[in-house]
Amino acid sequence: QDGELLSIVIQGSWLSKNIQDSALICRHWRQMFPKAEIIVSVSTSDFIDFSLNTDERICLEVACASFKIDTTRREALKILFNAADIIVKAHDELPLPSIKSDTQGLNHVNLQIQASKAGLNHVSRKYTLRIRSDLCLMSKNFLKVYKKHALKTRASYSTFTQRILIPEIFTINPLTLYRMPFHYSDWFHFGLSKDIKNLWKEVRNVSFADSIHYENH
Repeated sequence: QDGELLSIVIQGSWLSKNIQDSALICRHWRQMFPKAEIIVSVSTSDFIDFSLNTDERICLEVACASFKIDTTRREALKILFNAADIIVKAHDELPLPSIKSDTQGLNHVNLQIQASKAGLNHVSRKYTLRIRSDLCLMSKNFLKVYKKHALKTRASYSTFTQRILIPEIFTINPLTLYRMPFHYSDWFHFGLSKDIKNLWKEVRNVSFADSIHYENH
């Protein structure tokens, strides 16, 4: 319950407009699971000069360099670095054209793929919760749900060691607004670390051609 067996991979962007929320969410996870391994994987940032970094790990001094007089954002970064065990920068990727029919927002799927993989590379605990940096769970009830279903009998084509907990919300019916076939929810995944790693291991970047396929098919 205190997170001794748990790795939490938080993946997403660090932007001037969201860094305070990111800090509050990361500290929330630390308060909920004091002994968990917390790994933050940054997909992109609009204020960090990554050329100052010698490897994929981000240091506090480099992150704070752009906020010499912005005390609020400097404090947010301090909270993030205090709450997390490991903070890394994922491989850079470009966003794709919007894949949703009800919004013109860019499709950041390839940034998410790279950030998830980069974070999972550092996992060392038995169980992993991989979650987007703009989301958090307000209780530990997901553990009860997982425990209730994890060891239930599965069919002969089972791929993973145990079941993986994936939200129903944003698991998509491709015949509705969002034309994405076989899209299980990317909001969070929880299970044995080896299963969560395998879930993402063979995920390839989405090509430009695939991202616009349903505009004319």
